[in-house]
Amino acid sequence: MRSQGFGLKIARPALSSSRCEATYLQAHSANWMLRVMVLALLAALVLVPAARAQDAGVLEGQVVNGTEDGSQMGAGIPVNLYLFGGSLEEQILSTETDADGRFLFEGLDTTATLEYWVEANYQGVTYGAEDLFQFAEGEATLEASVTVYETTEDDSDVRLDLVHIFAESFGEVLRISETHLFGSTGDRSYIGEENAEGQPETVFIPLPADAVGFALGEGIPEERFVAADGGLIDSEPVRPGTLMSEVRFSYHLVATGKPISLERSFAYPVTNLTVLVAQPGLSLTSEQLGSMGSQLIQDRQYEVFSGQNLEPDTPVEFVFTLVAGVGDSLGTGGMPGGQVPSSESAGGSQGLLVWIGLGLALVSVVAAVVYAVTSRSSTVSRASSSGLTSNPKSGRLLADLADLEDSFEEGEVDEASYERQRAEIYAELKNL
Repeated sequence: MRSQGFGLKIARPALSSSRCEATYLQAHSANWMLRVMVLALLAALVLVPAARAQDAGVLEGQVVNGTEDGSQMGAGIPVNLYLFGGSLEEQILSTETDADGRFLFEGLDTTATLEYWVEANYQGVTYGAEDLFQFAEGEATLEASVTVYETTEDDSDVRLDLVHIFAESFGEVLRISETHLFGSTGDRSYIGEENAEGQPETVFIPLPADAVGFALGEGIPEERFVAADGGLIDSEPVRPGTLMSEVRFSYHLVATGKPISLERSFAYPVTNLTVLVAQPGLSLTSEQLGSMGSQLIQDRQYEVFSGQNLEPDTPVEFVFTLVAGVGDSLGTGGMPGGQVPSSESAGGSQGLLVWIGLGLALVSVVAAVVYAVTSRSSTVSRASSSGLTSNPKSGRLLADLADLEDSFEEGEVDEASYERQRAEIYAELKNL
């Protein structure tokens, strides 16, 4: 008898040479496998506590009512937890509040690189927490709060915090991109009234009568809106606060003569209106807006105009002039997009911020530029299939124009063919 590792004794009886060898090999093999199993068990005993610690996170919190005379929060309010990892994938966990309006999520991964987002649904409106949450090193418990509000059908507190209009020319076609950011000064969410189809109708967005090739911004579903006389009606609620609801869209104006006139009015008070005119090739005059001078954004020059505290339904007149001999404001190579410029590249951004009087204004301006630049072709090409397009033929022509511009920029069409086809499209647009 001899002892073989781990204190186990393996007997080796006197056998024939071949059988002895076979028996020894079997015993040796069994002993090796046993060693592996023991080592694996030891590793598991070490790693399991760590894994358990990693999944031992708790996020607890409470839903509170932000309406002054609102109801006390109780049981049954749906609360969702979103997990954002390095791949930006989302995982949803759901629960409901208890009788005190509190909620609890357990067994969460406490890895410091992960972020959690909490939202609650109250009276059909979704509200999110003010911040994303992360577990710090050694932290196992997070506290969150979600503020919800009572609802109202009264829109008297609704405001247009920011309206950004981006204008660019390509040939004799003027493309206008608009971003509207709504908010409310009250302590109730504006939900409007339901139409005959049961869809809620909230804010009204007037549209120019002579616009063609209308298209909603990327990521904004068409079913969210109802076409109405003179514009669109949104179905999204407007929550209390600033910059709470966003609407983005674009359309085109065809130069039947020079200059091009555009009249815009808004159904709600406008805190800040900013217009960016891409240069060279295009200029703007307006009696209601003041010029802020030229700004360098995305390595290109834009003339910036601004106005504040506009009353509802007050017409704002724009007169755009195509500068002869300069060429398209986009140029044949298009505009750079996808990158938000630094404060250094934005030129006199601080002066603009001071003049506008709202710290988020320049950020929103840049976002409007990036949206307008990066969505130029996609929004135009979608116009022909959109039920909101003012004229199906204009949508098709603008889609053809966008395809032609892309083909020319990629070198698939020579300059002579490009100029000829573009002139033909312009001629058809003018005749609509």
